Amino acid sequence: MSKRPEPRFVEPRWPRVTAAVVFVAGWLVTVFVGFGVGIAGDYGLGTASGHPNGGLFGTSLVFGGLVGGVTGGLAYRRATRFCAAALRRRLARTGRVSPGTVRSADLDHRCNPRGPDRIAVTVTVWFPTDPDDPRLSSREIAALKRTMAVFDYDRDEALAYRDRYPIGTPVQVYLGRRRILYSTDLDPTRFAWYQFW
Repeated sequence: MSKRPEPRFVEPRWPRVTAAVVFVAGWLVTVFVGFGVGIAGDYGLGTASGHPNGGLFGTSLVFGGLVGGVTGGLAYRRATRFCAAALRRRLARTGRVSPGTVRSADLDHRCNPRGPDRIAVTVTVWFPTDPDDPRLSSREIAALKRTMAVFDYDRDEALAYRDRYPIGTPVQVYLGRRRILYSTDLDPTRFAWYQFW
């Protein structure tokens, strides 16, 4: 009797890479625009209030730019998360549902020479690519990976996430129309979607 082959990971890499590049580029543009708006606003308010150097409360214009840049970056990150959550909810509402199970939940310690070490928790889910096929033996099994990372001093949090999904835990997998986007009903802020920010 031949051994059943290991399932292939069906999530393509290019959407993740594209989304990460677009996110970083948009973040940089937003920060620079916020920096410029901050300087312009600081100069305008400072001039209107009669400060000779143009800065509000007599501060340097760079301070206004930094405030604008940080505010823009934080607002952009929040907006991006909101949009990703909206897309994830839409996929769960309109995507094709496939019942899966947790195949493994692993914890990996990652050293970071430039800062605190990270702990990555990876949950692997197996699911049938054709959930409507009644013949279980003929179903092609596919796999998804979902990874979250926390700082090493949050080890208890990482262990709690790993232990939350023992092998065999049932999972709903939501398949996009063109099999490009995938989501799950695992923790929506950690494992339902790939997070790159």
